Amino acid sequence: KWDDDIQENKVQGTVTTLTLRDLRPTAAYIIRIQAENGLGAGDYSQEIQVTTDEEAPEGPPVNVQATPVSSTSLKVTWQPPKKEHQNGLLKGYYVGYKKHGTTDTYIYKTVDTTGSVKEEALLTSLQRSTKYAVLVQAFNEKGTGPPCEEIHLETFENDPPPPPSLNVFSTSSSSIQLQWSQNPSDEQSIIGYYVYVKVQRGTWEEHQVSAHQTTHTFQGLLCGTSYQFYVASYNKMGKSDPSEVISAKTQGASPVAPKRDAVLSVNGAALTVHLNSWSAAGCPILSFTIQYRVQEEGHDWVLVSDSIPAEQKSVVVPDLVPGKWYILRVAAHSEAGTTEHDYTFSTLTKAGGVFI
Repeated sequence: KWDDDIQENKVQGTVTTLTLRDLRPTAAYIIRIQAENGLGAGDYSQEIQVTTDEEAPEGPPVNVQATPVSSTSLKVTWQPPKKEHQNGLLKGYYVGYKKHGTTDTYIYKTVDTTGSVKEEALLTSLQRSTKYAVLVQAFNEKGTGPPCEEIHLETFENDPPPPPSLNVFSTSSSSIQLQWSQNPSDEQSIIGYYVYVKVQRGTWEEHQVSAHQTTHTFQGLLCGTSYQFYVASYNKMGKSDPSEVISAKTQGASPVAPKRDAVLSVNGAALTVHLNSWSAAGCPILSFTIQYRVQEEGHDWVLVSDSIPAEQKSVVVPDLVPGKWYILRVAAHSEAGTTEHDYTFSTLTKAGGVFI
């Protein structure tokens, strides 16, 4: 639309060239020409669109921040210059650093913006407990833009400790003992340890222990259950990276189902289920669930009980149809899990015979 934001230039009728100035880089402009004489103005020419070329960025990166990472490294983050100051497609950044208060020249690290690279740089191989000046500049095909204001910060005097080496020392049905070691050169600076534990699909729990401890026992764990662990040490400079996550399982397993003849006895139209024939496999059985159905297809399961206490030695299933085949399903529950087993049996006929 030509209603607003129009820049008009008038020249003598003998002039056939004109340089338009004060335009924005990488901006698209629409141009048209109109001739005028003593009788008035003629029609406008056909419009043409022209895009100006790139120029070097005219603004610095914004929100520049720097933080010490260790005694020999600094992390620098920033955001691109304002859009109107980029003057073209940014190709990357120069991150400069030098010792603060010196006449040293800046050492520059180039960060390419291609791909998924973030606007950040890690400056390494620095001197311990030393103050540095840091700046960032953007660049494109046409050149380098102005730097941001210098940021001054100091590397740490010491580093957080490296992660300990963790292993499992011993296990029982309800406990797991961990043991870890630290490099001897780092032991004096250690203030303590954080030990983390979680059950499968659970959330991490943190336990803090003192510096002189190199073992920790988790008590009251579930029998026959897998757990995950990791440990981190810390000193006055901060926490180490986490150790490798290790897995360990308390002793014991889910219940073991007995054979049919040991668990079932049929008396007329009643069935006795001998629950004490089940093996706990190292983890106490907590309860049983019993259900049954006629073996023929299309019959529903009948629930006897889903909360039979483990102390109960047997269960009688009465009022079965004589001379019928049934499927009995018994599930034994413990902390280690549930074991479910199906048994096929037949009741006696009315004459007291075995149905075949």
